[in-house]
Amino acid sequence: MSLNRLFKNSTKLIRVGLASPMELIYEGKAKRVYAKGDRLVLVFKDEVTAFDGTRRDQASAKGELAAELSALLFQYLRAVGVENHYLARAGPNALEVLRAEAIPLEVIVRFKAYGSYLKRMPHVKPLQTLYAAVNCDFIDVKFEFGRVGSRLLLIDEISGDTFRLLCDDEHLDKEYYRKTGDVAGLIQRYDKLLKITKEALTASHAAIPKPL
Repeated sequence: MSLNRLFKNSTKLIRVGLASPMELIYEGKAKRVYAKGDRLVLVFKDEVTAFDGTRRDQASAKGELAAELSALLFQYLRAVGVENHYLARAGPNALEVLRAEAIPLEVIVRFKAYGSYLKRMPHVKPLQTLYAAVNCDFIDVKFEFGRVGSRLLLIDEISGDTFRLLCDDEHLDKEYYRKTGDVAGLIQRYDKLLKITKEALTASHAAIPKPL
């Protein structure tokens, strides 16, 4: 069985190489999380849900698009001083990350942030600035945080599942699926979102990491 197929289909155990079995420790709507010593492997599913899971569909290639976008944005944020748990790509639809103690709190930034809020939440401004470089409107985002020792890190993912972006009045995020139920159209928009993010990184003179 190929590595790609293991990542995509396993629900209990995956193996990276011959000596690295990993146990499933959590499964959510968008990802499976596997333990790998003091690290974790996040495996993104080819599924999309909305309305607390009452709408659910298979979405081919969604996992790979979300993993690549998250990797790019985590690396961009680290380059501008925002610490996070990202370590490396671990497969087409998987990330290897630090094993953090998740804080049971979601931080949601609604619409645009200004003034003193940006001083208290410096994670927001780099993403606003990044997408402004390609004339897109970064509307809101959900952040999750965790601790590794005394370090507070940004964790989870940064993708069209966790933020909303308008480009030419078009949603390139899961809001499109919520409104239409159109899976094929969502994947087209996620693919466009990834391309626009790469253009934004180039426009902002940030280095685009090479795929692993």
